[in-house]
Amino acid sequence: MKNKKHLILLISAIIVITVIAIISTLFLILRKEKATEVNDLNKLAKLSNPDFSKAADLVKNNIVRIVNTIDNKQIVGTGFFHESGFLVTNSHVVDIKGNITVEFADGSTETATLISNDINSDIAILQVKNEKILAMSFGDTLELKVTDEVLALGYAYNFDGEASVSKGILSARRSAGGIEFLQLDISLNSGNSGGPLINSYGELLGINTYASTNSTVGMAMSAENLETVIHKLITNQTINYVIEERPQNVLSVVLKEIGYEIDDIYNEKQFMKKHHTPEKEEETNKQDSSKQNTESNNSSAKGGHVDTSKPYSTDAYLSKLEINNYPINFQKTNTRYTITLKNNETSLNLNIQTSDPNATYTISGNSNFKIGENVVRIDVTSPGKAAIRDYEIKVIKPVTRIENATGILVANQTQYSSYLNTNCFNLFVEFVDRDNIMLMQGMPLDIFNKIVVEVYSGWSESNNNVDSSGKTIRLLKTYTFSPNQIHNNAVEIPLSHIRALLNDEDYIGGVYQGADLTFNIQVYTKEQGIFSYRSPGSISK
Repeated sequence: MKNKKHLILLISAIIVITVIAIISTLFLILRKEKATEVNDLNKLAKLSNPDFSKAADLVKNNIVRIVNTIDNKQIVGTGFFHESGFLVTNSHVVDIKGNITVEFADGSTETATLISNDINSDIAILQVKNEKILAMSFGDTLELKVTDEVLALGYAYNFDGEASVSKGILSARRSAGGIEFLQLDISLNSGNSGGPLINSYGELLGINTYASTNSTVGMAMSAENLETVIHKLITNQTINYVIEERPQNVLSVVLKEIGYEIDDIYNEKQFMKKHHTPEKEEETNKQDSSKQNTESNNSSAKGGHVDTSKPYSTDAYLSKLEINNYPINFQKTNTRYTITLKNNETSLNLNIQTSDPNATYTISGNSNFKIGENVVRIDVTSPGKAAIRDYEIKVIKPVTRIENATGILVANQTQYSSYLNTNCFNLFVEFVDRDNIMLMQGMPLDIFNKIVVEVYSGWSESNNNVDSSGKTIRLLKTYTFSPNQIHNNAVEIPLSHIRALLNDEDYIGGVYQGADLTFNIQVYTKEQGIFSYRSPGSISK
């Protein structure tokens, strides 16, 4: 009888444990399903033909401004939707705990919830109740070549109104920790973080993540790696908040490899909180007070004094770096600068101060600059000698006189001008000797007083102003370029200017496809007189 009771109790216990296990499993499943409960979204359709203008209009109406409010301060970023229904942005926009709101292109707002994030890859996914817009279509970055043009979209500087668009090129590919970053020459700014990088078809190539402090180096995680990270965040949903100091991530490694070692990579120390309880703070204060009293007593007993400085500081930054006659917009975390000499100096007049008055520095390379590229290096050593930081100034010394020059050659190319932000004729000037051998090819030049370009309809090698078909060519316009309008030994004339001066007859009977043109270029030098060259051109209707 006793054994029978034990058997009944054992069976009852097994049943109870099994029921509890089933209920717990169902609870976890339901909980997980609730966390991932978002609606699948339709994707933006790829444009049938490449068109950056149409691509920009298409995408900027389908991205959002993200505002993370923390104690009356705001971190602003950009986001876009994944086809899963989750909103994607950079982790550093939302991983300091605050209240997250999303603003759509039509001005309406919604509250967003952080669902999952990864600090190392700097990607986060959020949930928004009412998505309203379409998801991005992912493109293939393997087809993207260095120097190919791309667009970056986002809410730079948190400006009111529509998202801004910046155009640039792919400069290089960088990688760390199995993640590839696309290095760009686009001026990304605060607020661009989390925005899409797209091609001319409106496809996503990457997520914009960072720009150097002078906005000359932009970084975007490639679309292929982003897709992998998003999948992991959806599958394994975890939230990781940054409280006191942002840990190093894969982007930090990439930036360090190319010379940008930055402590406060996202300029966010102002948002960090020290989470000490009152008891811990009081205990810490007591310990510090006791330590100071002990040091004071020991010092007095030896007839010395208390040194209240910080002898082990690792601050190896500069607080000031000025170059006489050359404004450089110094920021201490930016350690790379470039100037072009204007007065043929042999050294730079530098004004330097360290952030820590006990830090020391040495200067090298600041003498006898040669033609072309020179580097002045400033090595800063912290007082604790635990940190060494190097600042570099790239000094370009231009050619001021071309020896043995007898003429010029002009290379005529049609390409996009980042300086004028439009398609242009680029006329590159190279000096030659009597055998048409190029002199100082590719070197920076400082020999121009001005360059004058006469643009004619039609093409003729001679000066009789009659083209090959016997049609009289006519002067359309004369352009005069001052030295500060000459970039990399080239001048730029917008195609729109030329088209506005042509008529329908100019496009008939051309040797080239389109209307024939003649460029008559005259280079006025400071010391060597005038050099002239006549070059053909063509422009489509």
